[in-house]
Amino acid sequence: MNRNYLFLFLFSVLMTFSGLASLPPIDRDESRFVQATKQMVETSDYVDIRFQDASRYKKPIGIYWLQSAAVALSGEGAAAPIWVYRLVSMLGIALAVVGIAWTGTKLFGANAGLAAGLMMAAIFATAFEGRDAKTDATQQASSMA
Repeated sequence: MNRNYLFLFLFSVLMTFSGLASLPPIDRDESRFVQATKQMVETSDYVDIRFQDASRYKKPIGIYWLQSAAVALSGEGAAAPIWVYRLVSMLGIALAVVGIAWTGTKLFGANAGLAAGLMMAAIFATAFEGRDAKTDATQQASSMA
């Protein structure tokens, strides 16, 4: 693995790590994603996504599965704190930063790729999405693949 990519991955994680555990739920969508995943873990039903009593089929199911995996790996089950759910977004943003750097490197050279990755990681909105347990960061990462 190129050292620039490792550096950018770690830099992105560092940029999004602060506040990951201390921020309260940022918006109502984040709370809905977390609650739906929590219910998924509690019921062990990983197909029928529910938010309270209603079906929640509005978003790609992958985010719920990824958050469920993070919760399972934490060992805390449905009682996991919100930062565990946010880890998926933090990693999604880090992968997106590496993806933009890789694309920049292929198109314009290593220096341009590194600069593009650094700029993306340092943007406030990027770090914000990395702290938000929603689909945006993982969709960004998948678009970079």
